Amino acid sequence: MVLDDLTPPISDAGPDQVLGCSQPSAPLGGPNTSTGADFIYDWVPVGIGQICGNPQAPTIFACSAGTFQLTVTDTTNGCSAMSEVIVTGNNQSPMSVIEGLGTMSINCTVDSVTLDASVGSSAGTAFTYTWTLLPNTIVAQGVTTITVGQPGTYRFEVLDTTNDCSAIDEVIVTNDINTPLAMALASNAITCLVDTSMLSSTGSDTGPNITYEWVNSMGTTIGNTPQLEVNAPGNYQLIVTNTTTTCQGFAAVTVVGQTAPPFAEAGDAKQINCFGDPVLDGETDPNTANLLIQWTGPGVGCLTNASTLNPTAHCEGEYKIQVYNSITGCVGVDSVMVTEDLQPPVVDAGTTISLPCAGSNVELQGTTNITDFEANWVAIPSSLPISDPTILNPTISQPGTYNLTITSNVNGCSAIDFVVADAGSPNLQANAGNDDAFNCQETSVTLDASGSTPANTIVSYEWRLVGGSVISNNTTVDVTQAGTYELLIVSNEGCQDRDSVVVDDTAIDVVAVANVNGVYSCANQTVTLNGTGSNTGTSFSYIWTDATGTIAGNGITTTVSAPGVYELTVFDSQSLCSDSVEVNVIADNSGLEQANAEATLVGNLPANATGTWTSLSEAVVTTPDAATTTATNLTAGNNTFVWTLSLGDCANYSADTIEVSVDMAIPQAVNDNTILQPGTGGEISINVLENDEFSAENSVFSLLPYTGFGEVVANDSGDVVFTKEKCQVGNIEIGYKICSESCPDLCDEATLTINILADETEGCDEIPNGITPNEDGINDALVFDLLLDETQEYPDNEILIFNRWGDVVYSAKPYNNDWKGTNQSGDELPQATYYYILQLNIGDGVIIRGDVTILK
Repeated sequence: MVLDDLTPPISDAGPDQVLGCSQPSAPLGGPNTSTGADFIYDWVPVGIGQICGNPQAPTIFACSAGTFQLTVTDTTNGCSAMSEVIVTGNNQSPMSVIEGLGTMSINCTVDSVTLDASVGSSAGTAFTYTWTLLPNTIVAQGVTTITVGQPGTYRFEVLDTTNDCSAIDEVIVTNDINTPLAMALASNAITCLVDTSMLSSTGSDTGPNITYEWVNSMGTTIGNTPQLEVNAPGNYQLIVTNTTTTCQGFAAVTVVGQTAPPFAEAGDAKQINCFGDPVLDGETDPNTANLLIQWTGPGVGCLTNASTLNPTAHCEGEYKIQVYNSITGCVGVDSVMVTEDLQPPVVDAGTTISLPCAGSNVELQGTTNITDFEANWVAIPSSLPISDPTILNPTISQPGTYNLTITSNVNGCSAIDFVVADAGSPNLQANAGNDDAFNCQETSVTLDASGSTPANTIVSYEWRLVGGSVISNNTTVDVTQAGTYELLIVSNEGCQDRDSVVVDDTAIDVVAVANVNGVYSCANQTVTLNGTGSNTGTSFSYIWTDATGTIAGNGITTTVSAPGVYELTVFDSQSLCSDSVEVNVIADNSGLEQANAEATLVGNLPANATGTWTSLSEAVVTTPDAATTTATNLTAGNNTFVWTLSLGDCANYSADTIEVSVDMAIPQAVNDNTILQPGTGGEISINVLENDEFSAENSVFSLLPYTGFGEVVANDSGDVVFTKEKCQVGNIEIGYKICSESCPDLCDEATLTINILADETEGCDEIPNGITPNEDGINDALVFDLLLDETQEYPDNEILIFNRWGDVVYSAKPYNNDWKGTNQSGDELPQATYYYILQLNIGDGVIIRGDVTILK
């Protein structure tokens, strides 16, 4: 079979195309052309056309106008098909011509040039024009002529909108301006210290063709020299002119003005009142350095910290703050007034109130003349109830004294008044007696309510330990327990009253310890009795006694010159407690014959008679029946012997007595006390032997070393003269001793105590007996003038302060005149009387004792 295949392929050359400057080539080839591996394509231009790309591809680009044919051949059957496409085009460029030379210049005379492209460039509505300062700054559009004052390369572009073809021309505008260099400087700022500044052209161009002109901020010429002195701050301009080219250079300089005074603010008005002296609220600029502050006041001593922003004002009047800038010398000043308001409020606690019985409520009637205040009622005693003590009219139910204090919230000043609330009929008053204490001698305390009044209306008594149950309903009760006891009494009208009493236990454990330092012998006829280990302190005393009860010494140590048993008694004057211990001084005289006092006894012996000696003491008669014999073992004092005669039957018909006296007695020295009264010239004389026991003919008197204040002089008869130092007060102690002349080791010692009273005629302040620690600067602390005037004399002074129960509440070593009524921890002590011991010289025992009361 021969088949028939004559089907031609499809050739689609595409639609006709138009070329221009914006489209230099056009795509040829339509979508309907047969495609595949079996087809061959062949593009051929007809005439002047030009093909871009592969002419054997289904699609090509035409690079110029013309007619183009596409032949498609099917290789399977050899059939072909042809089609044509026409490409038309317009890529004719317009004309762009800038008139004149290719380069133009701008100089100091010619500051702009005109660029003209109107002649020679394409014209018409189809054309647009653009001027560009290269690289890409458009300076004008739609015009062919422009005027420019900036150098650079300018391009003129003409665009034919019909075919998007364009043409350009360029011109160079050069800069021939030779501007002279201008530099302007100011030497300094104008301040309150420096009122001119020098302007300088240093750094600017110089030469014969250069001129200078200085202009102020108003545009006025003020000088034509390289340097110019000005006296006002502001902005200045320097104009430097090159007279050859007429070109000018400009420079600006600012002269800083620092003549403004620094900021000074004295703050709001202040007031001196009972709150205290005010602190002024000065202000200045915190960001400004080198400021000095100085306040002045209305008088000397009116300011504290006057060189700070916040001084304290002490006087009424005007205060000025001056703020000085040490850099500019300028001063800022402001002032503020300080007034004074120390007027206390008027307070009236009301008239005396009579309370009915059985605790009926009564309203207090307090008044004051101010509206902004704080009220405070205080009852005396403080245990009495008040409904609300912070209002003017609280309610009370118990008799007593009620103090009303009004404090102004405006000026802080206070005033006080009181009102007495009497009990109803009868005016019942409980009296539990005075505070008391146990000690080692009194182991119980009797509480007595018999002082309660009026006794004829009291129907019941009730004693109880506070916090405990009733212990007695009697008027008196004996108690053995320390604590606070409360007494409640009730009258037949039902009225009640209470009182309390404090019972303390002051007994302490006193321990006496005694030892012997050394051994009594012929080589060492004195030994020291040592009480170390016993209690010590200012309230303890020490007494050494021998076996006969004779005092051998009164210190913690003492020296004795005889063997035997000695007893040490330690006594506490505060608690009245004591303890005793014995110590035995043994004589070590081994190998020596014991001493024995003896005397010769001589009696008469008639003819044929016999006689007998009898000893009435411990002495021993050697040969009792001999008329002449000796007596041994004599004792100190009188030794009595009896000589008795007998004849025949007349036994003991006659007797005679003889006494042999042995002087071995120890002198007895007794302590003396006296007072050095004021107005005596500071001198006192006393004979310390008048109350002593000793043999005047066979005793020696001498003073012990005295290291205290004042002068001591004595004679052999015991006359002691003491002369005190100026302003000396308190107790001093002078020791002395009496010794047996025949037995120098037999001695006794005693002390003369002189209480020196303050003498106002000497111009010395008395030791204070009261302080008011309220920080008002008056009598706030316990001050001893002796420590003010003689600080270096007593570097080791020490003070002890006791309460009424003997407890040490405060101590200091050394004392610096600064006790203000506080305990050792710095807490305030309650109002009461306290007792002090000021030891000026601990080693010498120089002390001052007294009492001081805290008042609030």
